[in-house]
Amino acid sequence: MIAKATVALLLLGSALLAAAMATPATAWAGSATSVTVGALRTITVTGDIAGLSVAVDASGAAGSTGRAVTLWVLSNAADGYTLSTWDRGLRDTDDPSLAISPVSCGSQVGVGFPAVGFGFAAALRDGGRDGATLADSLAAGQYVAYTTSPSAVLTIAAPTGDTPDELTLTNRVAVDSSVRPGHYTDVVDVVVTPNY
Repeated sequence: MIAKATVALLLLGSALLAAAMATPATAWAGSATSVTVGALRTITVTGDIAGLSVAVDASGAAGSTGRAVTLWVLSNAADGYTLSTWDRGLRDTDDPSLAISPVSCGSQVGVGFPAVGFGFAAALRDGGRDGATLADSLAAGQYVAYTTSPSAVLTIAAPTGDTPDELTLTNRVAVDSSVRPGHYTDVVDVVVTPNY
């Protein structure tokens, strides 16, 4: 969502301004310049959203691959914002009962990446003014699973200022011979909620 700031200025008439400039002793009694600025609530989210494609070898060869998605957030929300993620599960399109298991039992538990699983790690470059912090479970390069309902990844307590916060989510999946061949797909949602 991109909102535009609206600025309205009421200035002195050009005749009064010219008179004031021509006669230094001119009194401005009863005259004033009124300035009204209306700054709207604004939040801007941009990103290099990309799909993740993984080939699962039917012969059982192990493999792991990942793809990073970077998001940039600018907001003037007085109390910052929360960035949350969730998904539907990495399931086979032909047989939804087949799934690649999540790397952990939820987004509150960070783990090293296992031999088989799907999850994400996060890295943050704070814009410098808002005190952005990652969820504790994502500290030190740990991986967490997406959950089926929104779970906070990033919490901000102040406006970002002119420099956006940059969040990189590295999605990673690993398979071995225990994963049946198939076409596994998922949809990951990201939502930013401003706190005015």
